[in-house]
Amino acid sequence: MKVQELIESCQLHSGLDIIFHRKMAVDLHKLNQDIVTKSYVEGGSFPTIKDAELFDQLQGKNLKPFQFLSRWYNHIASFTACERAHFKLSKDAKKKDEAKKDDDDFELFGEDEKKPAEKKPASDDDFELFGEDDEEAEKQKEIEFDKRAKAAQERIEAKNKAKGKVDIPKSMLVIDVKPYDDETDLIELAKQVKEIQIDGLVWGDYKIVPVAFSLKKISISCVIEDDRVPSTEVVEEKIAEIETVQSADVASFNKM
Repeated sequence: MKVQELIESCQLHSGLDIIFHRKMAVDLHKLNQDIVTKSYVEGGSFPTIKDAELFDQLQGKNLKPFQFLSRWYNHIASFTACERAHFKLSKDAKKKDEAKKDDDDFELFGEDEKKPAEKKPASDDDFELFGEDDEEAEKQKEIEFDKRAKAAQERIEAKNKAKGKVDIPKSMLVIDVKPYDDETDLIELAKQVKEIQIDGLVWGDYKIVPVAFSLKKISISCVIEDDRVPSTEVVEEKIAEIETVQSADVASFNKM
């Protein structure tokens, strides 16, 4: 039953405020279950309009009883309102929207003027396992990820400079953490990684990235003070000590 139908039915019966609230609780429970293995609502590797819309609907609600939904909400909240406003449609949603527009345009013509769409000959490009668009989107995502981490560090350094603090040599890392199998809870694993404490190490954001088949990895950013953490191997070894970690390797290293 849709929410609107539920509201209308509530007008016909007494005491249905309780039923309505129960329904909302069930919806939150379902959302919590649906997002257990997802970083975003539509299951992709970057947020879409759906994430922004659901975030707006859930503002002000108590999500503490819903572990995974609360985790998702806090992640989306890390984006600014401006960034959320620029979330785009997913690829599937774009296709549906374009198909609908094509249908609407087609209906402008009379029955006699309707013509079947010409079939496009199949090409080898249609059967590529990894399309160029997907690769380009992944590269762009990596760039945006690095930009956000760097911008966050620049804000911290600007505050320190305003307070008269000494500029400390630092480096920004992105570390790829691979689990032993595809049954590993990557959200819990990321939490364990961020609990690692090393003098001069500050953890940043992380993302879950597909590797092959159903296996995924965690890409997590961090900033280290060069004088306190003289080698990246120290960080890699600490991560590798976690029981469910197969390997931890520095994917990118940049002096700040």
